[in-house]
Amino acid sequence: MRNRFSVIDKFLKKPKLYRPKKAVGLDIGGKFIKIVEIVKTPKGYALRRYGIKELPPEVIVDGDVMDRETLVEEIRSLVEDCGIKEKNVALTISGRNAIIKSVSVKQPSKREFSGLISELAKKNIPHDLSDISLDYKISKAEKNELNVLLVAAKNEELYTLIDIVKDAGLSPAIIDTIPFVLQHIFQTTGLIPKDGVCGIINIGFERTSVVIIKDGAYHSDKDIAVGLRTFIEAIRRRLSLSFDEAMAALQGKIAKDLNKQDIVDVIKVTAQTLLRQIERIAPPVLKECKKLIVSGEGVEIIGIMEIFTERFKTICEIADPLRGIHHEGDEVPGYKLAIAVGLALSKLSKEKVGVNLLPPDERVIEPPKGIEVIKTTFPIYTVGITLAVLLGIFFSLEYKEYKLKEDVKTMEVTQQILKKRVAMVEDIMKKERDIKLKLDIIEELSKDKYLRIGLLDELNKLITPNTWLTYLKEEATDTVGLHLMLKGVTTSNLSVSRFMKRMQESPYFRDVKLSYTQMKKIDGIETTEFEIKGIFQNRRKRD
Repeated sequence: MRNRFSVIDKFLKKPKLYRPKKAVGLDIGGKFIKIVEIVKTPKGYALRRYGIKELPPEVIVDGDVMDRETLVEEIRSLVEDCGIKEKNVALTISGRNAIIKSVSVKQPSKREFSGLISELAKKNIPHDLSDISLDYKISKAEKNELNVLLVAAKNEELYTLIDIVKDAGLSPAIIDTIPFVLQHIFQTTGLIPKDGVCGIINIGFERTSVVIIKDGAYHSDKDIAVGLRTFIEAIRRRLSLSFDEAMAALQGKIAKDLNKQDIVDVIKVTAQTLLRQIERIAPPVLKECKKLIVSGEGVEIIGIMEIFTERFKTICEIADPLRGIHHEGDEVPGYKLAIAVGLALSKLSKEKVGVNLLPPDERVIEPPKGIEVIKTTFPIYTVGITLAVLLGIFFSLEYKEYKLKEDVKTMEVTQQILKKRVAMVEDIMKKERDIKLKLDIIEELSKDKYLRIGLLDELNKLITPNTWLTYLKEEATDTVGLHLMLKGVTTSNLSVSRFMKRMQESPYFRDVKLSYTQMKKIDGIETTEFEIKGIFQNRRKRD
């Protein structure tokens, strides 16, 4: 019983009549992780803290976590750098891992509704209900009909995300979907009109989320496998640039030896794939679109807003998810924080604005409202210690009764889930052993199989304009890699220097040395003949 009084005793020492509510939104993307902490005060919402951290290469590839330990450490580091103490966080699951089905049904009674959701899920969700986490949202309610949005995700995907966040020292409170989060943030900030069709385009690093809103309600969405990375790789291939050089060029930071028009042309060609995918979502509705809201890292692509405006013949606006939310400084990159801000606002909302796919056995039981009243609004200094103690006893008993009832419900659900999870874990462990055995065999058989193909591909990426290789020789092969001798001709010593510098910066070459250069005339034209030696490795260099 002493622990029950500790909360009241703690607040007796702090004369606060109001404690602002706060929520943390964590957005784990393919290249960046973003976190925000938003508080709700009597004056409205305020951005208290935020942070953006770039992940090292290959940590997440196409939505799959390839380096779990690094991701966990990067999340932990971001939280510490931002000074965020709150552990409960709101998350999203990627669009390709969530299923959203829109179903229209006759208006049911309150007693029929619970069973109706299960029946609709069995008919419309292509998975066993014991293998998924399920929630729903009412999109529209007419006189005799309801438009129900069924939302589901596989437990396997959810627990992978949950375990990563927990290992980083945080506790998942909500797992929502990106379409609903984007809809909520831009409706909250007044960017979505109440009537007509509005589109939201969130261009992430690896994927783009598109949401269509009609008359203020969700209409449709699509997760497109085109993102900022797609544009970067297109520029790298076309102009033979490094990743960082291509990223800078994409943002309009043009080097002296580059032509801006060449970059713009690559962007326009690459954007066609994205535009065609967007047009396939809902062609008739999209033609009525009054406005497009664009957010995400892709906003920084030079000319992208003009491309959308020209193609869809409508107003295009860069998203400002912080409009109406108090924040200090004008340099906060709001368009990058849309999903994280939307998650925090969804958690702070009194009404159900999205869904929560957090499995039942992972949910935190919220205490009764009476205890929150004591914590936040009870005028401490106008009551005596005796009344505080009596109230503590009363709410303690109320909480115990509430918790026991919830525990019984949770245990019944958990019992069914655990049976499935035990069988799933055993099956996964068996498959893991089989896969490891096969991979070991494949690795031994395929050792260095694609080494020389990789060599030619890398040289093709690195070679500078007006430079030709005339001779390539493997002088030796050892555990380090291929010892090579390259000969070629180019137009100037500067081109030789650039080519050699690119080889030295490449993660696949080492010990790159210039043997000689000499002037040589070919068909009366002065050229520079050169010879370079180096080692090509079948793996990237480790710093």
